[in-house]
Amino acid sequence: MLNGSNTTPLLANTKKKRLQMYRKISTVLLLAFLLSGKAAQSQHKFKIEADFGAALPTNKDLKEIFVLGLSASIGPSVAVVADRFYIKPTAGLKWFYKEIEEVNSVTEHIRTWKAGVELQYVLLRKNEFRVSPLVRLDHNWLSNYYSETHNFNPITNTSTTATSGDLFKGKAFSTTVGLMASMEHVYFKVDHEFFSPSLSVNPDILNEAMEQGFIINPKQSFNFNSLTISLGYAYLLR
Repeated sequence: MLNGSNTTPLLANTKKKRLQMYRKISTVLLLAFLLSGKAAQSQHKFKIEADFGAALPTNKDLKEIFVLGLSASIGPSVAVVADRFYIKPTAGLKWFYKEIEEVNSVTEHIRTWKAGVELQYVLLRKNEFRVSPLVRLDHNWLSNYYSETHNFNPITNTSTTATSGDLFKGKAFSTTVGLMASMEHVYFKVDHEFFSPSLSVNPDILNEAMEQGFIINPKQSFNFNSLTISLGYAYLLR
């Protein structure tokens, strides 16, 4: 049985050993954290992704005018969490067009320039094959106009193209959700864009309608939702 005179130094020694043990554990945990962070950092990748594809309107009214359109985007993609979570600033274009008169190839266009950011998460990975859900937010600049082709020369195969002023124009945000499947440098992407901008009507159209006794709202809302199917290439920089 221990007496009181020996209890105090024994307790002090026990506390000292525990303190040393806690320091060792803390050191190991800190080293493990730093090493895991370094490993994650070594897996970070920087790549340039560019894709091109077809856009299909999903809104009934838009489908009656445009059957198919073009879509393209490009941007740097950066892995920020252990090669799982990617952030990609993007620039792109979506272009619907349809010839409405064969004479002079009169064509209606809806052209949208895009700038935004895309988030990707690698949900499934097996060797070089990956499946990644994605979400994107874009700021859009849209214009609706007509074009005509004149003075076609069959010898030189050249012509002159004239465009009208914008019938409708405006800027608005859109959101996109989709899925991407990639194998090494090549990827296949399917996504759906939700885009309902409020566009300004050309003042000449407003004045002409007023002269005929009609009043048109200078702001018109449209549903430009669309499904895009794209094929892309990723150039790995790091």
